[in-house]
Amino acid sequence: MKPSKKQIKVLIVGFGPLGRQIYSDLKKKDNIEVVGVADISPEISGKDCGDLCGIGVKTGITVRANIDFEKKSADAAIITSVSDVKSIYSQIEKVANLGINIISTCEELTYPWINSPELSQKINSMAKNNSIFVLSTGVNPGFLMDFLPLVMTGVCKNIESIGIKRYQNAIHRRLPFQKKIGAWLAKDEFERKKNAGTLRHVGLLESIQMIAAGLGWRLDRVEEEILPVLADIDMEIGDRNVKKGTALGVRQLAKGYLAEKMVLSLDFKASVNEKETFDSIDIKGLQDISLKVKGGINGDVATCAIVVNALNLVGKVNPGLKTMIDIPVITCM
Repeated sequence: MKPSKKQIKVLIVGFGPLGRQIYSDLKKKDNIEVVGVADISPEISGKDCGDLCGIGVKTGITVRANIDFEKKSADAAIITSVSDVKSIYSQIEKVANLGINIISTCEELTYPWINSPELSQKINSMAKNNSIFVLSTGVNPGFLMDFLPLVMTGVCKNIESIGIKRYQNAIHRRLPFQKKIGAWLAKDEFERKKNAGTLRHVGLLESIQMIAAGLGWRLDRVEEEILPVLADIDMEIGDRNVKKGTALGVRQLAKGYLAEKMVLSLDFKASVNEKETFDSIDIKGLQDISLKVKGGINGDVATCAIVVNALNLVGKVNPGLKTMIDIPVITCM
């Protein structure tokens, strides 16, 4: 006779496209109960989650406008609201003070110790004081361009350099992701938003720092470059007529150096007309190792999966701010 699975009670904070897909995935798990949902958007406040997700039945769970749940009313909260540590801090504080573990998709939180040291220390102390863990994960950052390359180095005697590429066709991704990479913008608007810091794939710098930390490296210098992917001719993409020079997405490069030697190279490209899609890792050393996933891994599907599977960590992780290199391996639930 198999042992019964522990029932895990879950809150969801942030009920946009990602939060709704996670909610739908959680409803298919017999050992998980969603006990509450919150989102600041007035358009969905008070609405039933079943209606918003299009699952065809009322669930009895309506969207709250605030994080006003009861103390210890859940085992974990999944926060899918924002990408930067500064903006998510107040949400983490509210949930942590309820004594509820936190799993987030906040990109900057996947490895915040170098780029946001003060807030990282505050979150770490807050988590320990409330006897909970805080973890941010996803497909990228959180797995493909940081954790997976680190796992591959386990069979290496030495490492001279690591090169990682992720090229994907964003036409298959949700609209918020397309907006985040600047798809469909005129070139000057792309540049304006890039210079304002509102247009970029968030997480590349966090990935490079996670890899360095996992290898025991303290990088002397990190560089990042953000470039538009432009239509070279007039074209039709889906139901859109796209003019030559329109931004189709972004190419983002991050490089990490020890002294003057480049030891880490991360190349991220996402556009709505990308011809070759793949994920690749190339490790140079005594024994060169290469891995290539042809067609790449769907980011939306994989992010929802790893967040749901991370609920297996409840009861297995010590309190504090954690990253993917601090915890047991996440496997399919």
